[in-house]
Amino acid sequence: MSRLSWYASADQKIGLIYTMLLIFVVLPAIPIQAGQVTVEYSFEYPQMTTTVIDNITYDRIILTEAPNSGLAGQPALPARGAQILIPYGAGVSSIQIIAEDKILIGDGYRIEPVGTPFPLSANPGTLVPPKPDEAIYSSGQPFPATRYDNMGTQKFRGYEILVLKLKPTEYIPDAGELYYYPKLTVVVNTAEGGKSAPLFRGLPRDEIEVLRKIDNAETVASYSSAAKMGGDAVYDLLMIVDPTLTTFFQPLKDYHDTTGILTDMVTTDDIGSNDPESLRDYIRNRYLTDGIEYVLIGGDDDIFPAIDLYVDAWEGSEYFDTDMPGDLYYGCLDGTYNYDGDDRWGEPTDGEGGGDVDLVAEVYVGRASVGSAPEAYNFVIKTMAYLTCDDPYLNNVLMVGEHLTFGGLGEYGGYSSDELIDFSDAHGYTTYGIPSKAYNLEKLYDLTYPGNDWPASELYGAVNDGTHIINHYGHCNTSWALKLSSTDALNYFSNYDYCFIYSQGCYAGNFDGAECWAEYVTIKDDQGAFAVVMNARYGWGDWHTDGPSQRFNREFWDAVYNPAEATPEMGRANQDSKEDNIYRIDESCMRWCTYQLTLFGDPTVPFKTVNALAFNYPDGCPRVLPKGQTALFDIEVIPSGLGAAVAGSGQLHYRINGGDVQSTSMTEKSADSYEAVLPALNCDDIIEYYISVDEVSSGTIYDPDPSNPHIAIVSEETIVAFEDDFETDKGWTVSGGLWARGIPTGQGGDDPTYGVPDPTEGCSGPNVYGYNLNGDYENALGEMHLTSPAIDCSNLNNVHLRFWRWLGVECPNFDHVYVRVSNNGTDWIDVWENGSTIADNFWMEMEYDISDVADGEENVYVRWTMGPTDYDMRYPGWNIDDVEVVSFNCLSYVCGDADGSGGINILDVTFIVNYLYKGGAAPEPLEAGDPSGNGSVNVLDISYIIQYLYKGGPPPICPQ
Repeated sequence: MSRLSWYASADQKIGLIYTMLLIFVVLPAIPIQAGQVTVEYSFEYPQMTTTVIDNITYDRIILTEAPNSGLAGQPALPARGAQILIPYGAGVSSIQIIAEDKILIGDGYRIEPVGTPFPLSANPGTLVPPKPDEAIYSSGQPFPATRYDNMGTQKFRGYEILVLKLKPTEYIPDAGELYYYPKLTVVVNTAEGGKSAPLFRGLPRDEIEVLRKIDNAETVASYSSAAKMGGDAVYDLLMIVDPTLTTFFQPLKDYHDTTGILTDMVTTDDIGSNDPESLRDYIRNRYLTDGIEYVLIGGDDDIFPAIDLYVDAWEGSEYFDTDMPGDLYYGCLDGTYNYDGDDRWGEPTDGEGGGDVDLVAEVYVGRASVGSAPEAYNFVIKTMAYLTCDDPYLNNVLMVGEHLTFGGLGEYGGYSSDELIDFSDAHGYTTYGIPSKAYNLEKLYDLTYPGNDWPASELYGAVNDGTHIINHYGHCNTSWALKLSSTDALNYFSNYDYCFIYSQGCYAGNFDGAECWAEYVTIKDDQGAFAVVMNARYGWGDWHTDGPSQRFNREFWDAVYNPAEATPEMGRANQDSKEDNIYRIDESCMRWCTYQLTLFGDPTVPFKTVNALAFNYPDGCPRVLPKGQTALFDIEVIPSGLGAAVAGSGQLHYRINGGDVQSTSMTEKSADSYEAVLPALNCDDIIEYYISVDEVSSGTIYDPDPSNPHIAIVSEETIVAFEDDFETDKGWTVSGGLWARGIPTGQGGDDPTYGVPDPTEGCSGPNVYGYNLNGDYENALGEMHLTSPAIDCSNLNNVHLRFWRWLGVECPNFDHVYVRVSNNGTDWIDVWENGSTIADNFWMEMEYDISDVADGEENVYVRWTMGPTDYDMRYPGWNIDDVEVVSFNCLSYVCGDADGSGGINILDVTFIVNYLYKGGAAPEPLEAGDPSGNGSVNVLDISYIIQYLYKGGPPPICPQ
């Protein structure tokens, strides 16, 4: 079971994630012979853990950069995408996977099944937990049967890309045997087919873009012989507007022209028609002749109708749509999207030659869904206000999570929203999120709000106070989102600092029907949002937090903030989120989300990222320092968004014992890597410290915030007074209730308003001490205590309590938990109590200074209290493990240095003799003259020093 330290900042987690990124390796393509392309993919050894679903314990495999995939009922096994460029003019004749070194992970595994996604608007209690397909789980046949699925070929600006889903594990269900392959070699045999590339423009920027998408860069050279089908790059953006609205869009065109986005504006008069096929044909022609990269559709569905696409959530699903509006049709320009000529556009076989439809965009599309002059005016002034803004409100981000009520971990939007902050390696893949240290990031979660229901006033208050970015996971419909109706949004939004909103909710972007919520907040008024990304139909969730919509949301922010992608333009980021998921297009609801996610905004607009830096401490930050010695630690500087560090600007800032802050330069070891040196300190010194690095445009960035610095103490040794991993009974007592030592069962969270269960194992071993190992705590509960045996701290100072926790408790308006300490077993001091709702879903390390109560005391007790609780919601309560009571010992004197000279020599013998026999001064402190450690200064100490100095005796051991 992995541990996450309470002390670990988000930056420390960065190191783990960067390590994971390095673990996964894609080796360059190896040209074996003509007509063959070979690419090797390597995978790190997987981790195994357990999960409980519907009171059944399953095994979960975690493989870095290979998220668990599959269809409902199948074993959830790792898969990852491969994007292999096919040489120019060639076709794929066959594919071979060489799977080397099949390794047995173990047997007896019952792998968790893939769940069935559900609409985020599902009724309370309708969620069906994942259930295994017994036809698979009772079989002795390997699953999956092959190491890959062929997802077909996609084309990007004339380059042809083979997309595969690689499957590096194999499962024998009836025996529970699980194998993995550390390396898969993909061999693509090609045949010269005389293929043309009708959308190949041969532009340098096209080559740069394709290199970002593929795993075999050297094959790009084969396209040097391709016929260039288009002209030069004359324009960047094509604006298509109604003839009556050109006056209102002209200022936006002019602004783009003057800022380097060369723009052409056309109308239906230029195109000749507004039907989708004609519009797409026109866009394709301008893409070829003028080199455009972006398209802004300046009209609603009445003016410029979207193509009606057919899609079902999964094969045989009750959820299907015959007229889903899909603006990606205007960006993905290969094929017709209706190969078989029926009335269903966008079927998986409607691409060229009966293959899949084009899902990789040649141009990036956004829609200004306006239908009148006032709406066009509102859209343009808000877009231009954002483009020209440099206001402090741009630092403000709000993460919004609602209570969905359908059950499972995914029912609280806060958990999914947390995966969008900083970095996440949840569910086997890594994404960058919104950097919390670059923004003033706030959370508005039902999960942690009193009563688990934040009011709408919190939302519109934040908007009106100035919020740049809002990310929302919650209920929506055509006229409702973020707990506001469309008319509420008009009435309550009074901001002129415009925001961007991304929502996973259902139908808020239903622009092909009545006016939808997305249209209201972007074009109905001159307040609200300047752009949004929203769903035209259902958003989709999951029993866990890996719902289909979540995958797109994570990849959207990854496109913006991942330095490797650096795609801040909104149209590109929206499309990137779709293309990153193409290899999963056959999985439930993935095509649905790909078709429906719509940008209501100008696709060229980049997020005004606070050019940011993040920091990683590979070996952590020092918390305990050796006496009299300097302490070194390393810092890695990681650019976020478009951030870049100023070379050599790293500074260490510190103050000792509350004094003035001192600053010193850190040593630059290499680019974006520093070494900091904390000064030598004495016993009882306390140092507070933080670091800073300059960013090229944002100025100095600190970590942590100077108001909340790192703190370190001085210690020569750490003495463990007590430790317990709960694998044996060490004499704990309980006052009543359901406290028990044993293996947690992963249950609890059964209340319809709370879906996070207990763990299934301890932090370091199977056992924990927990309150109700089989579920939630009770309602109307009094205080129930778990109390340690007496701990002897009589010779100790600077005593701290450490432990690991997994805790679920409602906010203190209703339910309470405490950590307490006593030095007599009767009078108890609160060390900590919950200040809000807590819903841990991983083990967290806690540490508290209890020295005021415990130092020098013979009988110290620590206690965990569950309760009191109210009469309503129930949570899983306490799980604790690996408890330690430790002392940080530091001598303020040199043991044996009786005369206080700073060293041990023969003069100390003389000093003790004078003290004992001639009325001389006593050693200061007295313990310094007791090198034998027997508790008093006597003739034995004279002998001890002589033995140490002249006869190789042991070093002094003064009492503490």
